[in-house]
Amino acid sequence: SEWSTTTKENLNRLRNQTSFNAIVEVKQRPYFVAVNDVIVTMRMNDLNLGDVITLDRVREIGSEDFILQGNPYVHPSYFTVKAVVIEHPVSQEIVRHHWKKRGHQPVHVNRNHHTALRVSEISI
Repeated sequence: SEWSTTTKENLNRLRNQTSFNAIVEVKQRPYFVAVNDVIVTMRMNDLNLGDVITLDRVREIGSEDFILQGNPYVHPSYFTVKAVVIEHPVSQEIVRHHWKKRGHQPVHVNRNHHTALRVSEISI
């Protein structure tokens, strides 16, 4: 076996907990999540609605009593974090006025595209 006895004991203590939460990194941004939480991140063009993805960049995973910390990430063999793509929303228009000294004032309009993920599973 690749794990030491103390590692196995600590993982078993963590497995006996009722609920888990994790700090996952999506698009280089950390999110503190639990099961059924929704993550709204910048658009992921390669994903379709209903796709299930595995989040493997986890900084911390744990429960109320125990935490498994990574350096910088927890090794993926210790856990499973899965999320489902639920929608690809578009933000409201962001209007910026660009004021010049004279003449016309151009208006810049921007809409950001996002991807919403629902965390479906966190297990150790």
